[in-house]
Order: sequence, then structure tokens, then C-alpha cells
Amino acid sequence: MGTTKTIHTDGQRKQRRARLRGRGTLVCASPSLSSSKGDNFAIPLSTIVSILAVMLAAFFHLLGFTATGPITPELVKHFDIPGSKIGYLTSAYPLGMFFALFLWPRLSDLPMVGRKKVITLSLLGVGTFLLAQAKCVSLGYSFETFLILRVLAGCCAGASPVIKAYLADIGSSVSASMRAASKKATREAATTDKAGMNANNNAAIAAKRYENGAFTARLMGWREACCTLAFVVGPTVGGIICSGLSLSATIAFTGYASILASILVFVLVVEPTSAQTINVVADGSSEKSKNEGGGSSNDANANVDALYDSQNLSCPLGVSLVAAVGTICVTSFLYNAGQSTFDSFFPLVISRTVGMGPTMIGATLTSLSLVSLSISTLLFAPIFKFFGLTKTCGIGLALVAIGLAMIGVSTTAFTAGLGAFFYVCGVPLFTPSIPILLMQCVPTTSRGAVMGFDSAINSSARIITPVLLGSVFAASRGKAFLCAATCVGAAFVIVVIRSFVVFRETRVKYFPSRNQ
Repeated sequence: MGTTKTIHTDGQRKQRRARLRGRGTLVCASPSLSSSKGDNFAIPLSTIVSILAVMLAAFFHLLGFTATGPITPELVKHFDIPGSKIGYLTSAYPLGMFFALFLWPRLSDLPMVGRKKVITLSLLGVGTFLLAQAKCVSLGYSFETFLILRVLAGCCAGASPVIKAYLADIGSSVSASMRAASKKATREAATTDKAGMNANNNAAIAAKRYENGAFTARLMGWREACCTLAFVVGPTVGGIICSGLSLSATIAFTGYASILASILVFVLVVEPTSAQTINVVADGSSEKSKNEGGGSSNDANANVDALYDSQNLSCPLGVSLVAAVGTICVTSFLYNAGQSTFDSFFPLVISRTVGMGPTMIGATLTSLSLVSLSISTLLFAPIFKFFGLTKTCGIGLALVAIGLAMIGVSTTAFTAGLGAFFYVCGVPLFTPSIPILLMQCVPTTSRGAVMGFDSAINSSARIITPVLLGSVFAASRGKAFLCAATCVGAAFVIVVIRSFVVFRETRVKYFPSRNQ
């Protein structure tokens, strides 16, 4: 009797450890390589450090970018830019970025180059040319020279899509390893005692939390939170530096921030290893074949709504790869048309209508970014879990479109601020969805190229929109923001229609009898 009680107590302790560790983000309950009874599967320390370093690099890089938000009116005054050419300030950098994004991400897909080298060189190049822009302002060079340097800085700006690809690689590797741990726990549960079986079953359930891109979604959400934090801190820092020191000092700060990000990546980041993932795929080939065969008819009938919900498809916005990627890129283009309008002209709106200086503009942008940060860190994960990926994407687009439209029709500072509030609520719901959707649609060896292509499409929107709407904004602020709201609204309509069409096509293909 004493022996039986001891075994039961050990099993309970193992179950409690499995449940507690299963709640962790980076350490998950499952059998390890060294034990068969409920030890930990731990993500390697080097991988954890790499993830943190990449997040910090994204923060510092965007910190430099966001610090220049409040100085747009000061740049207009410094170079005496006419209203029709204000959009050139925000179009020059994406113009260089458009060409860079066809090169840097493709290089990162090459095994001999890898993600780390591309991220390091990209951030270093951007920082160098930002320092050159600071010198250009302090020495009184022409507006044309300043624009050329911004284009050259953009030519080095390939880090963002490569960082997304790097995090997608890490997420895929961890998810694959967790699936292997889950299958191993399930197999061992059949041959162990009852207590051990309970512990291993808990381990298997915990591991499943990281299947189907769930861990990648977490990584993308954290990256978005880091980027949003940069949007919180950057405008205030930029406004203070510009008001307390000078315009050129603010730009120099952005360059040093990008160089610091480059150093972090060079020192701390390691390339994700594919050996573990390859072994996992080989180990789970029988299960994969079974799943591709369709499983049992009872399972299919019992879970038809779950299996063929558009959220669970490999390409929820297209049955074929081309259709899915094309839909995502068009949606992203239209969204960025709206976003570039806000980034280019909203500081001017509050400067001219309320009379804000750089410090107050920075504080306003920081306040709005705090809202976005709160949604990224607290609400994105539960909204994603409850609604699914495409619905979360659609909600974000709807909020952004409403916000831009409210700014366009506003006649008071309150309504303009309310529109900006809706806008920043939608941004953190939409932006993490795009890399996750692309990750679901393309293989690992093509992620850098595809995400680079998507970023190039985004850059084209950021090049074209401020130039086209610059004259419209000079004539009528409302029309410019209403045009931007129309673009984002069109993106929302595309997401809704495509997800419905894909769901219907897939249902008809696999369950024709249900449509008779």
C-alpha cells in the first residue's frame, strides 16, 4: 500500500510540473532527450538570446525611425519645402528600399549568407547614411542632396523582412521540435504505468500549444510589441532632442540607434539550425502521410467545421500559392497607402490645426503609440485565439479605415484625436497578421524572398501615395485622408471576400455531397 501511494504521489507531482511548465513561453513540458518520463523540452539558450537580440535590434532600429516623426515640420521649414513636395520627404527612403528588398531578403535565403549577416550589414548601412543626412543638415546642403542620402539609406534597408523570416524560421523549428516531443510522449504513454501515462499525456497536450504556427504567432506579436514600444519612446525622444539640441542631432541619434542594433545582431544572434527540424520531419513522416490521406471518415465528419474553417487552411486567402501571396500583397499595398498618409501628414495636421511644436507632437504620437502597445501586448493574442487569423486581420483593417475617415471629416481636435485613436487600435491587429499569413503559404527556403517581395510592394505604396496625395493634402486635408480610408477599406473588402471564396472552394472540393 505504501509503495502504491508513493507512485501515485510522484505521478501527481509530475502532472503539476507538466501543467506549470506548459504555461511557459520558452520552456515547455514534454519529454527531453535524456529522459522518458516528463522532463522538460527546453529551447536552447542560444536561441533564446538570439530572439531577444533580434527583438532589441528591431526596437533600436525603429526607435531611430520614429524619432524623426516630430521633426517633419522642422524639416519643411529648414529646406523651405513647398506643400506639393512635402511627400518627397517620406517617399525618398521607401524608393531606395524598393530596390533593396529585391536583394537583401533573397541573399538571406542563401545558406552561404544567412539571415544574420544580412541583418547586420543592412542595419549598419542604414545607420551610416543616416549620420550622413545629419551632416547634410548641419552643413547646410541642399534639399536634393538630403533626398539622395535618404534614397541611399533606403537601399540598405532590408532588415525588417529578414527579421520576420528569421523569427518564422525559429518558430517553425520550435514547433517541429514540440510536435516530435508530443508524439514521443504519446508513444511512451502506451508503455508506462498509469502515473507516467498521465504525466506524458499532459506533456503531449502542452506541446500541441505550439503547433500550427502558434509559437510563430507569439514571436510576431512580440516583434510588433517591440516595434510599437519604439513608436512610444521614439517621438518623445526625437521631440526633446530637436527642441533641446538641434535638427541634425535628432537625425544623428537615429543613425547611432541603427548602428547599435547592428552590433547587437553581430554579437548575440546565431543562425537557426535546421538539423533538429529535419530530424523531426523524418521522425514524423508516418503521421504526416496519415494526415494527408485524410484520416478516418468519423473524424472528418465530426470536425468538418474545424478542419475546413478558413482560419485553419494552409493558405486562408487563396487555394493556390500565387493566389494567396497575390491577395496578401495587394491587401498589404492598400494598407500601406493608408499608413503612409497618416505618417506623412498627421504631424502636419496637428501642427497646423493645434499649433503644436516638436515636443508636443512627440508627446501626442507617444500617447497614441501607448494605446497601440497595450493592444499588441495584452489583446492581440486573445483576439487572435478567439477570432482566428483572417478575422483579426479584417478587424484591424476596419479600425484603420474608420480612423482615417474620421480624421478626414473632422472639424475639431477631438474628432481628429478620436480618429487617430481608432487608427492606432487597428494597426497592431493587422501588421502581425501579414508575416504569419505569408509564413503559412511559403516554404522555409523562400520566406526571405517572399517577405522581401511583400515589403517591396509596401515600399511602392509608401513611394507613390505621399507624392500623389501631397498636392491633394495641400488643397484639402479631408480629401487626402478620405482617399487613404478608401484604400484601406478596399483592403478590408478583399480580405472578407477572399476568405469566403476560399472557404467555399475548399468545402466544395473536399465535401461535394454537403453542397448538393
